[in-house]
Amino acid sequence: MGPRGRAVALCSGLLIVGCTTAKSSVTATGGSPLEGVPTATTEAGRTSEPTGSTTPAGGTDAEVPGSETPIAADPKVAIAHLDNGLTVYVRHNEHPGGSVELRLVINAGSALEEPDQAGVAHFLEHMMFNGTEHYPANELIDTLQGFGMEFGADVNAYTDFDETVYELTVPTAEPKNLTAGIDILAEWLGAAALDPAQVTSERGVVLDEWRQSDATLDGRVFDAAAGMFLAGSPYDGRKPIGSDSAINAMSPELLRRFYDRWYRPDNAAVVIVGDVDAKAVVAQIRGRFDGLEPRGDAVTHPNLSVVVATEPDAIVHLDPDAVDASVELSLPVMAVEGSSQQAARRSTIESMAFAMIANRISDDISRGKLPFTSAQTSSNDLVRALDAPSVQITATPDRATDAVQTVVDEFERVSRFGFGQGELDRVIAGYRSSTKSDHESADSRQDSDFVGGYVDNFLTGAPIPTSDDEFTLISDILDHATVADVAAALQRRRQASAPKVLVVAPQDVESTVPTAADVLAVLAGASERPLERRPDEQFSTTALMTAPEPVKEASDVTLASDSGSYLEARILTFPNGARVVLNTNKIADQQVAFGATSPGGLSLVAPADMSSAQLMAEVAQNSGYGELDAVQTQAVLANASAGLQAYLDATSENLTGGSATADLETLFQLVHLSFTGARFDQAALKSSLASWKGLVDNPASDADAAAAVALAAARYGDDPVYRVVPTRAEFDSIDLATMKRVWAERFGGANDWVFVFSGDFDRDKVVELARRYIGTLPGGGPVERWIDHQPDPPATVVETEVVAGTGQHAGLTQLYTATSDGSVSDRVQADLLSIILSSRLTDHVREQLGATYSPSASASIVTEPDDIVETYVDVSGAPDGLAKLSEVVRADIADLAGHGPTAADLSEAKAQLKQKYQYFDNGTWVDVLLGGVDDNNVIADYLDQPSVLGDITVESAVAFAARVLPTDHFIEVRVRPG
Repeated sequence: MGPRGRAVALCSGLLIVGCTTAKSSVTATGGSPLEGVPTATTEAGRTSEPTGSTTPAGGTDAEVPGSETPIAADPKVAIAHLDNGLTVYVRHNEHPGGSVELRLVINAGSALEEPDQAGVAHFLEHMMFNGTEHYPANELIDTLQGFGMEFGADVNAYTDFDETVYELTVPTAEPKNLTAGIDILAEWLGAAALDPAQVTSERGVVLDEWRQSDATLDGRVFDAAAGMFLAGSPYDGRKPIGSDSAINAMSPELLRRFYDRWYRPDNAAVVIVGDVDAKAVVAQIRGRFDGLEPRGDAVTHPNLSVVVATEPDAIVHLDPDAVDASVELSLPVMAVEGSSQQAARRSTIESMAFAMIANRISDDISRGKLPFTSAQTSSNDLVRALDAPSVQITATPDRATDAVQTVVDEFERVSRFGFGQGELDRVIAGYRSSTKSDHESADSRQDSDFVGGYVDNFLTGAPIPTSDDEFTLISDILDHATVADVAAALQRRRQASAPKVLVVAPQDVESTVPTAADVLAVLAGASERPLERRPDEQFSTTALMTAPEPVKEASDVTLASDSGSYLEARILTFPNGARVVLNTNKIADQQVAFGATSPGGLSLVAPADMSSAQLMAEVAQNSGYGELDAVQTQAVLANASAGLQAYLDATSENLTGGSATADLETLFQLVHLSFTGARFDQAALKSSLASWKGLVDNPASDADAAAAVALAAARYGDDPVYRVVPTRAEFDSIDLATMKRVWAERFGGANDWVFVFSGDFDRDKVVELARRYIGTLPGGGPVERWIDHQPDPPATVVETEVVAGTGQHAGLTQLYTATSDGSVSDRVQADLLSIILSSRLTDHVREQLGATYSPSASASIVTEPDDIVETYVDVSGAPDGLAKLSEVVRADIADLAGHGPTAADLSEAKAQLKQKYQYFDNGTWVDVLLGGVDDNNVIADYLDQPSVLGDITVESAVAFAARVLPTDHFIEVRVRPG
């Protein structure tokens, strides 16, 4: 419910370039370029030409081919404009079905606050959930929870610099639910209560959110970036959450003034997508909203422009909580209006340039030519008016200066020599594969996939084309893109902008990190650097391997079938012992989920090998496969929408991934090569070790990591199987030879493995792929069994306090452990307990005590190595309030354990869980079928959950709570800042 903001160095807003956090790799994949066509908005719902932008000499829009014709809107969305100015978007969609997504969009955020209103827009968003005229106090939340909505997941909102958006997900089993949802949106727009007592109690909640977002490393880095990109603009100093002093001084009068000025129909939109009759819903919205009138005179939006300075700038932010160093170079410009084909082409071509520069650096890291951890594309589009793509390098602090030189050199190298055809082909292949996959799965797009586009259309004029139109346009852009186009696009941006470099590093290594003056000197000297043209690597290989000759399965039988649950699973058993489950369904068009597992895991690894075993999957992931190194592998994978990851847990080794249906053979090849062609390159090991080094040297530098370390130590003692961060001695013992040996032991034979594919595919074709790529895997050897190393939980209350991180953010984590019979009843009861306990903590700790922003609780059944119920509780708060938080949480737990939930508690939780149980997804089916191969009860129990839910009574819930929440033996970890 907090200010969404725009991540300083995360994957957001960069067109169809997707950034990856995988070490030493970056690939150009992702969503649609049309979603990122930059725009600038002034008055509500309309775009206008921004001021302050420049056209560089020798670079005009005429040099960017493409029609200026606006991209037509999808006719399947009904767009209406009410007499009072409200804009309405409604679309019928049957995925997932049985529910509807609702949004209320207010074209006003913190940038429109007056000088005395810091933090008002965000605080007002909080107050909307604290009562309206017809839903006083917490009755609003009670109403929504009553028909199956979960506060937080389904009832949420965000406030940004530019807008505020309220979000509801409403089940449509009862028509009254949608009516209530629409009524609540109308109440938010025109009937906020803003009760003084509620304002006072909400201050503590917002303060805790401020501690979590502002008084942290991320918050301080955001401030540094905002200081660079927004200084002197209308956004300067108007961060959505405000300041702690402003939050403490918040009043109903301040809130009311902002509310009456900006929450008006002609500055708002209602978006509804789901299993509804669009025409009828538009009429329903008219009936409910037509009577709403503005509560004041008409207002004009100010010009929220960002005039980007044309001189280079650099900021070096040294932070006590930073572990690694990051160097990010942006080329910001004013975001320009554009929903035409030309605007889409311009944005896409520019994004290719940044992707290729990131690929260059990442390739050199992968091959050991550069001593960094990773390189990726990113963005500093902090506000609507700013377009600031970037390339970011992560490194150890002592390499920060080298990272600055490297990223500056690569931009300069492109300026002199341009790009190569091979690297452009690689990026285009990734974009084309992603675009094709999106188009093929368009008919099963989820409600939530549509609403974001309609919100952006209202706020910025961003296009909302049909899937066919979008595919045609993007394909045309990719078909005609040339290396000259991309180089020229980057050059035009460089002429219109100036590089902005943000360096983040640990505070205690100041002497090894460049100063801002050092960075500016590197930028100033770029044109004088002796640089050579980069060789253009051609990637002629289009497949990871040659398909083996097929081995026919020994048997093919039905495993389970239930058409209403998207279950039609057959199991193939091959002579090598591998078992393959194929579950065909249409949950998501042209998409397949995958998982595989084998017993053993870390429990069969020698203690001396444990750290190498825990890191080996990461190293293998970044080393390539078979004859192909990491760069060549990435080039091949750019042609396919397929991915795979390996990991070990305490009792099993596992593979997880998925692909577009058209790229299933690539997924099968990745699986096959995980057994027969895993590589362990020294460069990948070096990069992984560098990424872990800071945490190993100083675990207390990261509060979350420190809490996890303390909790694991309290629960499992010194067992290396459950170690969160290796000791220095363990870390120093990690080596490639051990990794190769342990990998061969854990992934050497398929005889005790189960492989599950669930999704939209032709069964006969996938059987043939399984014969070639799984039937041919090495087998033999004994069927392994994990060893139970897990210590028993402590028999008493264990309290641990950790000092970690800085600032004002503190936290409390509790773990309750009890035995379970592993039954479906226990699983359903655990799901109910998660909802009930989270709701209680929200009511008591958040709403009544006003001490925390986001309390949470989660109960789950663990079956290996022992059948247990684990219940985690997480609550954040002020450092000096942890004792009180602990007292309140323990009282809630004791009350629930002693008396169980009330009938009302249980009824609301059952409504929410019933809603959850009626939806199916392929990822869940993969997990269920992996367990169901050797235990048919797993599948039957999963299908029986709705029935068991109906049989749960208050009495049985009371008994379950008493059993699984032992108040005389649990673990509590408190984390305080240093």
